[in-house]
Amino acid sequence: MAYDISHDSDNSEFYLQSEEGRAHLAYRQMGEDTLDLYHTSVPETLQGEGIAAALTERALSFAEEKGYKVVPSCPYVQKYMSEHGLS
Repeated sequence: MAYDISHDSDNSEFYLQSEEGRAHLAYRQMGEDTLDLYHTSVPETLQGEGIAAALTERALSFAEEKGYKVVPSCPYVQKYMSEHGLS
């Protein structure tokens, strides 16, 4: 399923807002060329729908577009990257 993931650069997060709540993946910029993806949160009512994966895919695409290195501090992001051969 495709989700409309938004990027809020002011708050350093990628997010999905729905009637059931807000899911997000927070990041922090480290230096000029690195993003630390450090926290993913999906409301319980939205879990199991692939939203965390969609948030992670969007964040990784953004990093690739900008030429950023990624530090996957978030356990979910670590697992996603490992399962997709990205670690």
